[in-house]
Amino acid sequence: MGSHSLDRTAFNAQRTKDAAYFSSLTWQTRLRLANLFNSIAYGYPENEPPKVDRAIFRAWSKEEQDKSEIYKSDETMLKSAVPILASLNEEETIKFYTEKLGFMFYSSWEGYLILGLDKINLHLWPCTDPEIAKNTGCYINVKGIDKLYAKYEPLGIIHPNGKLEEKPWRMKQFSILDNNGNIIHFGEDMGDE
Repeated sequence: MGSHSLDRTAFNAQRTKDAAYFSSLTWQTRLRLANLFNSIAYGYPENEPPKVDRAIFRAWSKEEQDKSEIYKSDETMLKSAVPILASLNEEETIKFYTEKLGFMFYSSWEGYLILGLDKINLHLWPCTDPEIAKNTGCYINVKGIDKLYAKYEPLGIIHPNGKLEEKPWRMKQFSILDNNGNIIHFGEDMGDE
């Protein structure tokens, strides 16, 4: 097999033009293009992505982690991730997340907001460009997706193309748009039901 390398000079020259073009596309079109690029890169038919072998790709239990040489060989371990979304208006954002989504407001440092609900923390940074928020989002894994959807659906915050549905990747999910335009996906692994 031959050696392949990326021509970073050509890539950098195109980056600004490409970014402007891709940001003008709808999120659905960008998602379709990402699927097309992945199918080309990994050599599978565009409409037939490979299935994930859940026997191999699954979360390790605490017991399995304790037995693993991977975890014994190093004293570090990733524990959690905190999404950082764009906030166009501090007061409106706090109101949206606390009153509509039920989050607790923890603090604000010069407009940098920290909120939380259950085991999830969200950070929002002050931003003046609505296009950034429209191209930002996160995915939150949940338990009890049907009840959560029933709570949020009457509030009119469900994304027009984000109704609750079962996805081919065995997740039941829906999406909302916050007051800034950030998209937040909520999903539950159908294997957990």
